[in-house]
Amino acid sequence: MKKLFTRIGAGLLAFTPALALAQFGGSNDIGEFVDQITSFINDVLIPLVFAIALLVFIWGAFRYFIYGGHDEESQKKGKSLMIYAVVGFVLMV
Repeated sequence: MKKLFTRIGAGLLAFTPALALAQFGGSNDIGEFVDQITSFINDVLIPLVFAIALLVFIWGAFRYFIYGGHDEESQKKGKSLMIYAVVGFVLMV
């Protein structure tokens, strides 16, 4: 247990400059870093989350209409997946 705390402490100590933003030389570096993070979120994360929500909606529609044609429980699961996807779309927009 003592080894675990030592490793955690060493890991936190190693990342202290990054947590304090001490690795940046000036305010321009921080602005560039924030711009990179923002562009990553806008260019990669948001389209990825929309794509996942679209896949969940399509999977829910498949379970509701095709896979769960005779099974009422499967239709409920498909309907709930579609509702969750629509709620996700609304929250993201």
